[in-house]
Amino acid sequence: MSEDVKVQLENIPMNEEAPPDYSNPNFETAVDEPNVLVVNQQSEPVPIDSKQSRFNNFKRQLPIFISGFILCLMIFLILSAFSKSGSSSSFASENPVSKCSKRLIGYYRGYENRKITEQQIEKLTHIIFNGIKVEKDGRVQFSDDETRFSFLDMKNKARVMKSDVKIMFSTDHYSSNRAHVTEVMNDSKTRKQWIDSISAFIVEQQIDGVELYYRWPITETENENYLFFVRELRYKFERMEKLTRRKTPYLISIAAPPLVWSGDDTMLIQELLDYADFLNIETHNYYGPWKENGKTGPSGPLYSTSTNYSIDWTLKAYVCKTEMASRLNFVILFYGVSWMKVNDHSLSTDGVYKTYDKNPETSSNLFWTPWRKFIENGWNLTLTSWHNASRTPYIWNSENRKLFTFENERSLIEKMKYAKEKNIGGVSIDHVEYDDDSNTLLNAVTSVDLCSGEKFEKDEIRYECGNSNSKRIYNIYNSAELKFNFLGISVLFLFYFI
Repeated sequence: MSEDVKVQLENIPMNEEAPPDYSNPNFETAVDEPNVLVVNQQSEPVPIDSKQSRFNNFKRQLPIFISGFILCLMIFLILSAFSKSGSSSSFASENPVSKCSKRLIGYYRGYENRKITEQQIEKLTHIIFNGIKVEKDGRVQFSDDETRFSFLDMKNKARVMKSDVKIMFSTDHYSSNRAHVTEVMNDSKTRKQWIDSISAFIVEQQIDGVELYYRWPITETENENYLFFVRELRYKFERMEKLTRRKTPYLISIAAPPLVWSGDDTMLIQELLDYADFLNIETHNYYGPWKENGKTGPSGPLYSTSTNYSIDWTLKAYVCKTEMASRLNFVILFYGVSWMKVNDHSLSTDGVYKTYDKNPETSSNLFWTPWRKFIENGWNLTLTSWHNASRTPYIWNSENRKLFTFENERSLIEKMKYAKEKNIGGVSIDHVEYDDDSNTLLNAVTSVDLCSGEKFEKDEIRYECGNSNSKRIYNIYNSAELKFNFLGISVLFLFYFI
């Protein structure tokens, strides 16, 4: 080392040490000496050609990435749908009827304070409560405290079960005098009061809709008033849905008669279905003292020797005229009808179509009996005969001139198979509390799965209507199906252009 360097080192203050000689290959850093941070020299800029190459590689991989992402998304949505359907414990997933949007409706009032059970509720898609009456000013209210308690008991059971069953009420179903209801309908002031009262009752009780049980209109004015009433009720419901932010629409059903089909009736029913969700068609009032035919007959004949006195004739007429099979239900009975003073002369060769001594001033020769009281009222079911033409059972007591027509497990299964084969929207049971404690009749009804077997389009007509309607196929899809189709089309579109 030169002398000049030595002098410089010697002039360094004694309290500072000389810097280590990093150029010495034998130098080793002391244990307590801090490490030296070595800064790399700045790398040279990447050539432009290299950047473009990387971008081109990314561009080539982008379609594969997008396709894979969409495929994964579709798989995820499908698995999520299956997961929800499999893991859900709601009523909708347990009730087989609801799988294909068919309806199994039960009328209920709490007859003789008999309460509806959880086992009955879980089998139904809708319950229509019948204990409501209409006052002269249009207000609706419970008939009495007993019916109110039955209603609250039913509603509480459905809520505890977390059931998806739709709860509705029927207007004035059992009124002994419906004349004032017609007056309510024909007056604009009371008609508005009726609409407001129905709406307030639904909101207050937190239920899903109403069935309009009203004497079928006769005159043109009554037709116009009825249609106006149903239309205004629908508009009222739509406003309520917006105010309450209800996700599903309130329901309107209409009780419809079995024998109509003048030109005005056809037009009225088609217009009513513009605002009502479905019809409950009464298919059991073909015979009685109020009819002019003067004959006994089966309670609910599936077929008939009289062409227009059967469920088959009635449903065919409704389906062919409306072309809306999915919005039609027909009523089935859980009770029987006793005919008194029935004649059994030589002309009465048929088991159920007989004549009887009709009293024009009274209907005392006709009585109805709930299924659960058949034996109690003296009817021995071991004596049951089968009427093949109408597909119904009956008991004939020739000694006492009594005829008993009713439904049993066999006849109800026949009707359910008919509803499935003819693609009918559903059935309505009159009444669920008339069944026995073992639910014999309800179990027979639900033993037929309306969603099984041959698949039909939503409103496909299964009758020979005598025109092109019977061959029409209706491609009606719900919103979920439209979304799925849109997603599928989008995927095809991307694959095509990529």
